[in-house]
Amino acid sequence: MWGKSAKADSTPKRRTAQSKKPAKKAPAKATQKCKPPLHKNAIPAPGPQIDSIPAPPYLKPENPQATLLGLPAEIRLEIYKHLITTTLIHVHRKDAPGGDRSYTWTPCKATNPTCSLLCLNPKWSGLCAEADRCTVKKAAPPDPRGFYGLAATSKFLRGECMESFMKDAVISVNLAELAYWMNWLGARAPQQLAGIRRLTLAGPYHIRYFSRDVPRVLDEMPGIEGIGFQVQDRNFWWINGKDRTVNTTRWKQHWKLARWVRGIDSHVTVAVETTIWMKGLTGQIVGGQSRYAPEQQAVIRVVREGKVDSDGDEGMSGTGWEDADVKLEVVQPGGLVEPKRTADWRGWWRGKDTQNFA
Repeated sequence: MWGKSAKADSTPKRRTAQSKKPAKKAPAKATQKCKPPLHKNAIPAPGPQIDSIPAPPYLKPENPQATLLGLPAEIRLEIYKHLITTTLIHVHRKDAPGGDRSYTWTPCKATNPTCSLLCLNPKWSGLCAEADRCTVKKAAPPDPRGFYGLAATSKFLRGECMESFMKDAVISVNLAELAYWMNWLGARAPQQLAGIRRLTLAGPYHIRYFSRDVPRVLDEMPGIEGIGFQVQDRNFWWINGKDRTVNTTRWKQHWKLARWVRGIDSHVTVAVETTIWMKGLTGQIVGGQSRYAPEQQAVIRVVREGKVDSDGDEGMSGTGWEDADVKLEVVQPGGLVEPKRTADWRGWWRGKDTQNFA
């Protein structure tokens, strides 16, 4: 009790048999074996395997006709036509290992509103913004979009799309590559080569290419309906020396290309365009006078629409190149949109610094 001394309280009491309880044993500790440290280059053991989750079963559409392939072929062809934003494609050379040649193509950024056989902004033009010129980097071609993206989704759609597209397509080929490209395509798809209806020859003007290859084009493409010539040319053929203006009648007399163009049947549409580049004059002495003139480009364009009368005969009389048969457009020399000395269009005139572009 509270009044007992501390000594009496400290006296130990004897425990009875009933008061004895077994002492609780401490839980045995799990023995852990010491693992040697991993070497810095050691690969740890893989963790526990996780069972893969099976993919859900393919669900067939409730209405198969609601899919593209479920539509009738006639409707699909109309869809393809709606997706086509340009019918002009540019063919590019692609060097394969071992020196073999192969070819690919990219769609034109924009066709000329006057004639769909011509590119609106060819790669040698300084009359447009750099981003609008129709050129691509070989190492980074643009991803296919729209109609061309749809054609890349499956082999069946590609075959059906391209069969419809090639009926109206305009194929633009570099003049220097024309013979090689025709040999390459003819060995792999002779029917496709023979079925080409519209072709454009582009690049620097060289008379030997026209004299050698144009007759071959007319012979191996019997169904040709339109042919374009979009070239670069020297300015002294076209420019009046005094006022640096384009002579609007000189194309009849001085353009040697006309000799090959005039041999094409009059039912075939022909578009001829040349771009000329005039370097600036800085104090050049001409006629005893010092002259200054800015750097300029000019364009001469001649289009002759193919004509066939109601009886199926050619609808033109004479040579088919009379003034009433052609449409002449002239872009007189003007200032450049991209006048910088480092502008990429200059490389296509100088014949260098274009290895990475197409």
